[in-house]
Amino acid sequence: MRVPTGVIAVAASFGVAIWISLTAHEGGRLVHVHGLNGTISETGSLVLSPAQPGRERDNDDH
Repeated sequence: MRVPTGVIAVAASFGVAIWISLTAHEGGRLVHVHGLNGTISETGSLVLSPAQPGRERDNDDH
């Protein structure tokens, strides 16, 4: 039995969508749990600043 190309494309797109949503969730946890912030410097590079005192929380998700 041959699987149509459209079915393969939809399945691949669905897999990528789930992967991106999980990645976004982990990024949100970095900000929420650890207070990690990123800013763009004058040179255009990303600068990560550590959590500010008192902002760290216990990880209630896991």
